[in-house]
Amino acid sequence: MNKPLSLVLILLSLFLGGCSGGVSGTGDGAPAETAADEAPAASDGGSSEGGGAGSLVTPRGIIFDEALNRALVIDPERKAVIAIDLASGTSSIVSDSSTPNATNAFEDPRGIAMDKALSRVVFVVDTGRKAIIAVDLSNGARSVISSNTAPSGQVRFNNPLGIVIDSANSRALVTDSGLHAIVAVDLSTGARTIIGNQ
Repeated sequence: MNKPLSLVLILLSLFLGGCSGGVSGTGDGAPAETAADEAPAASDGGSSEGGGAGSLVTPRGIIFDEALNRALVIDPERKAVIAIDLASGTSSIVSDSSTPNATNAFEDPRGIAMDKALSRVVFVVDTGRKAIIAVDLSNGARSVISSNTAPSGQVRFNNPLGIVIDSANSRALVTDSGLHAIVAVDLSTGARTIIGNQ
């Protein structure tokens, strides 16, 4: 084979390899994604297969429970608050649709906050229910503090996502991306007011 022809074949081979992506590239010259780089499936968190009863699937919000040296994590896919022991790494369900029962079950929990003034209670933002739900850490029982139906005649949640507790004023401050605002929620009455927006 003469040199010009062999050079053409080499260049053609390189060109075709680049267009098809080959084993290690894409048509635009960027490296191909490996299985680990690919976007997760619609569940947005993979599978809990092989995990324990309290294993995480889609961990979102997290707080530190100093009294028990554990992390409390919101998992929307499991519709649960899960505790992770920081010494051993073991996990357990604190509250879900069967712990302690199905009353006021989570639909799409996203944020979590603790009120130090209210011992052993956390507050969860549930985007699906458009509500703030209190969780008793001693038994996992849930109660609705504020939702679009209670109390009525208030600012309505649109897409509540994050939460912090303003203990001095006995209120929760909730970020709502649908309202482009922060919503203040009175923890005694559930009343909602917008205190900041764009």
